[in-house]
Amino acid sequence: MSSILHRARANAAKAFKELYDLWFDVEGNKTQYLKTLEEKRINLSSVSSILSKAGANAVKAFKELYDLWFDTEGKKTRYLIKLEESGVDLVRMSSILHGAGANAPRAFKELCDLWFDTEGKKPRYLIKLEESGVDLVRMSSILSGVGANATKAFKELYDLWFDAEGNKTQYLKTLEKERVNLSNVSSILGKAGANAAKAFKELYDLWFDTEGKKTRYLIKLEESGVDLVRMSSILSGVGANATKAFKELYDLWFDAEGNKTQYLKTLEKERVNLSNVSSILGKAGANAAKAFKELYDLWFDQNGKKARYLKTLEKEGINLSNISSILGGAGANAAKAFKELYDLWFDAEGNKTQYLEHFIKNKDGKEGFTLHNLSGMLSRAGVNAKGAFKKIA
Repeated sequence: MSSILHRARANAAKAFKELYDLWFDVEGNKTQYLKTLEEKRINLSSVSSILSKAGANAVKAFKELYDLWFDTEGKKTRYLIKLEESGVDLVRMSSILHGAGANAPRAFKELCDLWFDTEGKKPRYLIKLEESGVDLVRMSSILSGVGANATKAFKELYDLWFDAEGNKTQYLKTLEKERVNLSNVSSILGKAGANAAKAFKELYDLWFDTEGKKTRYLIKLEESGVDLVRMSSILSGVGANATKAFKELYDLWFDAEGNKTQYLKTLEKERVNLSNVSSILGKAGANAAKAFKELYDLWFDQNGKKARYLKTLEKEGINLSNISSILGGAGANAAKAFKELYDLWFDAEGNKTQYLEHFIKNKDGKEGFTLHNLSGMLSRAGVNAKGAFKKIA
């Protein structure tokens, strides 16, 4: 409520009372407004997120927004019907309109009018996007938190990808030539909001020159087995910080001249290539560089020599390739997932725990499973590696 009434100043008490009276009657029972919203699984926290900073205009903004969503009998309007048919419900829309405040009704209507005509048909914007693999669900994810500038943010991004006739721009053509489609890109831009177009442009300019040729960043990564599809998987959800996250990770792996750093040299010596590492870091997003560094520091000391964790595992027949297979998709929690699994298997001295002893021996005391067998069974368990092992055991 304090967020909604922000800037109401002297009118705060009046605005609060008016808003309360819209939501509850004199006995404290919910009014038709609240009943209708709750029936459609929209709670007041979602509404308050949209109305943030509406101040003295909170009641007017809420009422106008409600009237855009429902008729006098509480039935959905054409706006809601068409949005839901496209997979975008009010929860998603409330995420997009976060902080729109007094401008929420205008922002909502503008966006809907851009996406659907008066007959509810999709205009060229949506048709072109969907042909390229980006539907409204993906776009709503990108626009999350954009607030009152939702239409402007959508239009800016669209205009980078398509020209006035709906033809693909050089940006899209270059990406598709490299087998990177808009669904990959939209995954990276999740929650970029008002900065979506800027984030995309910065990232593209890091990857390609003005003629659409690969820059040194892409060339070096691809030489090491990491293409743009893998990088887009790692950077999923990074949003407005996409370029920064990409650059931080790259700078851990290569120096200014494009030579491999000690990190890569050490990994390659242990027969772990970047494609294995990129698999582990899937969806790490803005924490990709941090996640990689934490994992590396668990595996090796500052001189690049194996730490006790790796020594113990290798003694039991598990190498880094096996481990990277198990941790596939662990993302930002890769180090945590590795440590939890290791601590389940070995004590502080590197001896097998009771848990592991019981699992790998059969009733006759003979070896049944080995840790090498387990690594195959746990492939791509990722952040749930510990839980997956317990279920098997």
